[in-house]
Amino acid sequence: TGNQGSHVVKYLYSCNIKDIYVVTRDVNNPRSKQFEQVFPGVKVISGDLENKASLVEAFKTPKKDKDEKCEIVVFAMSTPSLASNGYAISAEAEETSGRMVVEAAEEAEVTHVVYSSVADCDKENRPKYHISKKKIEDCLKASKLSWTILRPVSFYETWTRFSKVKSGSLTGIVHPDMRQQWVSLHDVGAAAALVLRSYDKYKSRTLDLVADELSGNEMAEKLTQLRKQGKFK
Repeated sequence: TGNQGSHVVKYLYSCNIKDIYVVTRDVNNPRSKQFEQVFPGVKVISGDLENKASLVEAFKTPKKDKDEKCEIVVFAMSTPSLASNGYAISAEAEETSGRMVVEAAEEAEVTHVVYSSVADCDKENRPKYHISKKKIEDCLKASKLSWTILRPVSFYETWTRFSKVKSGSLTGIVHPDMRQQWVSLHDVGAAAALVLRSYDKYKSRTLDLVADELSGNEMAEKLTQLRKQGKFK
């Protein structure tokens, strides 16, 4: 029910895919309830990234509902903010939960896993939160599962976290002359939905997801054109 997952559901639903299951820690929270209203027919089921047994049960649900021989294709992601002591940032907690997803998928005999990682996680001098995702990638590759890995670059949507962006300034957020790669959550949702629907074509592949490459000045110019309420700086 998070940012990436909700966009994946949106694009699968728009393709008239039946039997979509959304796994969430709390099926009774408002966001979970909203899914069932916005996407009629989508089933919201319980599964905790810190409880392997609950994930195994969640991944087996389609077989119990439909047919023991049905294919189960899973979109999975991990985040360092999913720690049980609240939302403390923890790369170690991310790695643990990611490995748990892989182990649960293997135990539930999932057909294919699409894992959303991060771009450049295999490069030297990468942040520790990239290292944790690379370790999860390696765990997935070492498993008996069929897999595809998506590596999105920085999200456009992160800009909305900064109040100064809403007031027309990118200063201090991006370098004015240095180009950086960007992608939207919509792009990730569309790409993941494509792979989930045609996973045979993308088995054992790692795909970088990039929509644009812009400097800070170029971003400011584009946002100025879109906003039409004064120049971005």
